[in-house]
Amino acid sequence: MIIIFLLLCCVLLSIQVVQDVRLRNHVRELFVEKLVFSAKSISVNLEVTLQRDEETMCAGLGAAKRYIDMMVQQMYMPEHVFRYNILWKQYDFAYEVLADGYMSTSYVQMNLTEMLDRLIDTGEITAEDFEYLNQTKLAMDEFRQSLTKEDGSLRKEAIHTDYFSECFRCLKKRIYR
Repeated sequence: MIIIFLLLCCVLLSIQVVQDVRLRNHVRELFVEKLVFSAKSISVNLEVTLQRDEETMCAGLGAAKRYIDMMVQQMYMPEHVFRYNILWKQYDFAYEVLADGYMSTSYVQMNLTEMLDRLIDTGEITAEDFEYLNQTKLAMDEFRQSLTKEDGSLRKEAIHTDYFSECFRCLKKRIYR
């Protein structure tokens, strides 16, 4: 009787562990998919802005700013999330990717806000601004391509901590150039 009870407990425990792993992987997938969507949307709208068409430039920059706002919001994690870290259960990932990611995406957000305000006020963007927008677009393209296959679906390794961290490190380097 005791052996049957222990076997039953082991089976139930293994089922729970498998469900926890599946749930965690699903949460990781959603997190990465949302970042990829934001990166693609930022890139597309920066492409519109870089065409320098006066009618669409302001709209493209405004839409890119809205998507970077979404990315910043996704990267913002309250203290309790860092403590329990439901996504990867690794403190170094939470600190390096989420905290640094929040800082670097906030930096882009600040720059795009400043450019959009200047564009609305004066109607002009400088050549230096266009270079920054181009570099940001290329960084977002590179980030998205490193996490997705040619058909647009997520790479299997995109939800793995080490691979995702390396992709985000590359994005951060490109953003701060």
